[in-house]
Amino acid sequence: MTGEGRVGGPYLLVMAGTAVGVCALMLRLPLWLGAGLMGAAILCGALVRLLGAGSGALAVRARAIDVLLLTGLGVALVLSGVLMVLW
Repeated sequence: MTGEGRVGGPYLLVMAGTAVGVCALMLRLPLWLGAGLMGAAILCGALVRLLGAGSGALAVRARAIDVLLLTGLGVALVLSGVLMVLW
């Protein structure tokens, strides 16, 4: 497939990183590890969207909105993982 319907590399990398975090949770690894992996993958997606280099399917809304939402979600997941370790 070519054009609008094609899912590109950055989107697949974010999805793969999130899937690794979910698999870590399914394998009963520590909860903070799964949350941290998912948050890191989403933060990488925010960085790719900010730089705008071939962001493909990550480009859903305006760049500023996408970066703000992805960063907020990624930071929330990483902070929740850190708080689980400290708690």
